[in-house]
Parts: sequence; C-alpha cells; structure tokens
Amino acid sequence: MIEIFKRTLGYLLMIFVFGSTLLYASSPDSVSAWQKVDAILQRIHPPSFPDKKVSVKDYGAVADGQTDCRPAFVAAIRACADAGGGRVLVPAGEYLINGPLHLDDNINLHLEKESVLRFGTNPTDYLVGDKRYNGCVKVRWEGVWCYNYSPLIYAWKAENVALTGKGTIDGQTDKFWSRWYIEKLHAPDREILYQMPLDMTPMEERVFGPGHHLAPGTIEFYHCENVLIEGITTRMPLERTIHPVFCTNVIVRNVTVQPGVEKARNDDGIDPDSCIDVLIENCIVHTYDDGIAVKSGRAREGWPENGGRPTENVVIRNNTFLGGHNGVSAGSDMSGGIRNIFVENCSFGVEEPQWAVFNAKSNCDRGGVIEKIYFRNIEVGTCRHLIRMETDYKNVHYDSIAHPFPPVFRDMIFQDVTCKETLDEAFFIEGLIQEPVRDILLKDITILDAKGPEKQLKYVKDIQWIDVRIKD
Repeated sequence: MIEIFKRTLGYLLMIFVFGSTLLYASSPDSVSAWQKVDAILQRIHPPSFPDKKVSVKDYGAVADGQTDCRPAFVAAIRACADAGGGRVLVPAGEYLINGPLHLDDNINLHLEKESVLRFGTNPTDYLVGDKRYNGCVKVRWEGVWCYNYSPLIYAWKAENVALTGKGTIDGQTDKFWSRWYIEKLHAPDREILYQMPLDMTPMEERVFGPGHHLAPGTIEFYHCENVLIEGITTRMPLERTIHPVFCTNVIVRNVTVQPGVEKARNDDGIDPDSCIDVLIENCIVHTYDDGIAVKSGRAREGWPENGGRPTENVVIRNNTFLGGHNGVSAGSDMSGGIRNIFVENCSFGVEEPQWAVFNAKSNCDRGGVIEKIYFRNIEVGTCRHLIRMETDYKNVHYDSIAHPFPPVFRDMIFQDVTCKETLDEAFFIEGLIQEPVRDILLKDITILDAKGPEKQLKYVKDIQWIDVRIKD
C-alpha cells in the first residue's frame, strides 16, 4: 500500500507540474509573444531621401586630419537641407571636426569607405546652443533631462535622418574626455544631477556645460521619426555611443561598436531610450559597459504622468557581443517602463567574458515596470551571469519615506539558450518583499560548465524551469 501511495503521489505531482507548465505555455503571453514581432517589423522602415548629393569637399573640407573641417560640414549640411534634403557625402580621408554636427530633416550623413571623423577635444567647441543656457543644448544625461555640452552628432525633432556608410566616427575620449571619469571630476555634478528628478527641479535650473564635467554624448537623436544608423564603425565614444531618445521608427543595422577606455566605464553601445518601434540587427558590439541598454528615464520625471514614455517594441536580432559588461540590459534608467523586447539569434561573450548576458536593473528611487522580455536562440561563450535581475541597484534599498518606489519585474521568457561557461551565479534573481520578481519561464537552457553556484533567488514568484540543464 505504501508503494502504491508513493507511485500515485508521483503521478499526481507529474500531472501537476505538466499541467501548470502547459497552462503557462498556452497563455497568450508565451504562445503569441513572438507573433508580435511581424507586426512591429511592418511598422519599421528606413527613411527615404531625395536624390540630391552634396560633398563636404565642395564646401572646403580638407581630409588631412589637421584642418578643422566643422565649418565645411556645417555648410554642406545646411545647403543640402535648404535644397530639401539628400545625402551629404564624406569621401575617404581623415577629417578633424572641432565641435558638433547637428542634422536636420531629410539629411543622410554618409561616410564613404575609409573616411574617419575625429572629433576635437576642446569642451568649449561643443557650446553651440542657446546663449541663455551658456551654449548648452537639451539632452538626457544618464536618464535625466538637462542642458549640457552638445553631443558630437545631434538631431532634435528631425524627420528622416540617417548616419550611414562604411566610415568611422572617433570620439577620441582616450585623448581627453575619459579623465573626467577616471579622475572622478564628474562625480559632484552627477550627484547634483541625480537629485534633480527626485525633486522635479525646473529645467531652467539644470544648466551644466562650462565649469562642469558631464561629458557630451556621441550620437544622440531626440524626438526624431524615421531614423537610420547603418554600416558605420564607432570608436572611443563619449558617454553613450548611439543614443536615440523619444524616437519612433529606429533602425541600427550593420554597425560595429568598438570600446572606449576601460577604466572610464562610460561606453554603452546602443541605448534606445523612451523609443518606440526599434530594430537593432547584424551589429558587432564590444564595450566595457552595457552593449545594448534599453532605457526610459530616471526617477519621477521618467514616469508617464510627468511626461515620460516607455521604450517598447524593440527587436534585437543577429548581433554579436564580443564581451564586456552586460550584453543586453533593461535599465538602470527605466522609470518610464520597458516592454516588448525581443532578443533572438545573438551570440554573447564571443572573445572575452560577458559579465551578464541579460541584466534587469533598477531600485526603489525609480519605480517603473520591466515586462514582456523575450530571449530565444542564444549562444553564449563565457559569462559571469547568464541572467541577472537586481532591484536594489547601487545598494538603494526600499524605504517607505526615502526610497518608496519599488520597480516591477515580470513576464519574461528565456528559451533555447546554450552557454559554454558561467563563472558566478548562472541565475541571480532578487526581487523585493514589497514587489517580488514574478512570472519567469526558463526553458531549454544548457550550461556546459558552471564554475559558480547555479542560482541565487530571493523574493521570486511563479518561476518555472523546464529542461534547464546545468553541468559542473
């Protein structure tokens, strides 16, 4: 009788586990999730441009690496825009650009093969904005709106804008800007800036630039529609490399992102920030910070009721991450929300270890929701963590008065993943007692060599493990 009871109990447990798995697997969020991709891709299309072509050499650009070519580039861009738009051609050669380039509607800045743009390192050259703000322009710096030095390549409320070709953009952070990070010169300004969205400080009081040490971004497009960044190589970026903010219909394709300075750790690769309908494909990414970081603003000002916007409908496919920090991350600036992120057919940790293949990161200053994250067909070489989710980022813990906004992490599926080697916890998932991480499905995952612990879980609800094989 005891043996029959054990066997019957075993059958009941098998039925329960299979039944709950089947129930989850047949839910709309799992079965139909990837079916949403086709609809997203149908809305994403490259911008079209008039046939007009303008060469920067016709406006005085000299490709000797010593002559300041910014006036020629600015004139060529203006002439092309005044004619209704088209392609601004940058022939082969090395061009020194002392200051930023601002792109207009219907402009495709096209870098021909073996062309190199080397941006100068004098901060005052990047003060080309409104004199009321000391020449600064409006940017979102690490998730916070402020006035700061202009990004190297910048667009504001442009339609049909592109940066294409086989050339290289060199931010030269190793020549100057990186020391602002390495020597912590930026730390006091960053602390002041981080407090501003908590206090909802008026924009007019958020002026940095001269006398401050918040480095400009590299390629940043704001409130733009129909954006294409294709074929280029970037190296030695300042702050974030490719950073579209509040943009719609964005394609980043066939781009090679090379790292900045390791000690500076400020070289995020591709950061869609409060963007809708984004395709990132066929890119090669190597950074010391996050490879692709999905973001949506910091703290209260990132919330939709305060003018924030989620990043949603992002397809990340066929990319190679050579190594560095996180491969794909959600956060840490995610107060506006992040949802419908699809990652497939990507390789991580190909040449050196990836710290985490996927990292969801936030804390109780920020609130917001990270949800509907889907990974499939993933190959990983070496990583420290395969999946990491942390709700106390930068050691900010829940406090009902000081830090009262717990973030929400939910509804994520990771399937068809093969990993050669993990060095720390393969699965590090820690929620909060006030807001557990919930509804996580891990399916058909193989780790060939787990050198560290298999998992560390805290405050996690409704997590399912189906055919997860870990060898140590």
